[in-house]
Amino acid sequence: MNKTILASIITIAFVHFKSNAQNIWLGDIENSVSLEVSKPIFNGEDFYTFTSSTSVFSTNISLNDKLNFYGEIPLVNGKIKDADLNDFLSGSELSIGNIYIGIQTKSANKPIHMEVGIRLPTSKINFKNSDIALLADIDRADAFVTDYFIVPIKAVYLKPLKNDDFLKIRAGLDAWFGQNNLDNEQFFDYSFQYEKRNKNTNIILGIVGSIILSEKDSDLSERVVNSFGGALRITKGSINPGVVFKIPLDNDLNDLLNYSIGVNLTKKF
Repeated sequence: MNKTILASIITIAFVHFKSNAQNIWLGDIENSVSLEVSKPIFNGEDFYTFTSSTSVFSTNISLNDKLNFYGEIPLVNGKIKDADLNDFLSGSELSIGNIYIGIQTKSANKPIHMEVGIRLPTSKINFKNSDIALLADIDRADAFVTDYFIVPIKAVYLKPLKNDDFLKIRAGLDAWFGQNNLDNEQFFDYSFQYEKRNKNTNIILGIVGSIILSEKDSDLSERVVNSFGGALRITKGSINPGVVFKIPLDNDLNDLLNYSIGVNLTKKF
């Protein structure tokens, strides 16, 4: 794999990803800590070793009856296959992403709550792990982009349906403040998810999307990206394992990525 190929991946990923600071699939267990490991399954030859993946450590803590604290520390590890004879490509690279700090409002009597936070520009990804970082979790690529201070503001509507079914709609704005002479960017993010809550499991299916508001010279179809995803979580006990998959519905991303898959482990306290 050469620099030109990787540069193309980074460019396509930047223009065709979504930005959801808080974990929209398995991040809603109050008073918990969680580890989620995600891996992209590329369309075509995979130049990376099996262990190349992203890891996100997160916590969701109840502060009082109206607010929760949510935080994330993302990491990425990338190693290119058969690169030991090339000094430029050899070795693995472990890098930190953009740390997230935010709050969630909550109310037992209201179906709408807010999510507000900041992503600090702490990402240190480089040539060896950048495409793993940006494609392993396509709903949360803002965790790894470099040189942006990001402020996401989201509203979440949870509507109970019949039995133990729920409809969750999330929408809001992301303001990206460029550092080191980068332009500012703005995104409108949205998701529609159906959740089935059984006695010992949660099953979630949905569509997640984003519109780049700041690229007005492009056609709307070029500024919109969507993906289909699903999650399964075991809810029995204090330790809850889960699995997440995401399939890009964007043609440019489909040329690079078949799907991504992640495993999650959450511990309640």
